[in-house]
Amino acid sequence: MSETHRLFMADGFDTYQEAFPLYYVTSDDPPFLLIHGDADETVPIKNSEVMEQALRKAGVPVKLISVPGGKHGQEFPGPTYYMREMPRWFDQYLLKK
Repeated sequence: MSETHRLFMADGFDTYQEAFPLYYVTSDDPPFLLIHGDADETVPIKNSEVMEQALRKAGVPVKLISVPGGKHGQEFPGPTYYMREMPRWFDQYLLKK
């Protein structure tokens, strides 16, 4: 069992596996932009890293932006460089050409 799987199964409930999106990744998934704080104590950044790997393996376009010092939620410290990346990502994958 992987370390990530152990994190989700720590309290013994199978519902985490059923709810974790990693187990539903398929090649026809839409592109993903993952933004995650590296200081998040609620949801470890490892979860996004594993999701990114699974999406890449399935051939799904994905980008993970790690926000230095970012905790859980959308209030991240410091420069908001990730905010500049969001419109570029949306334009690349969602803008009708």
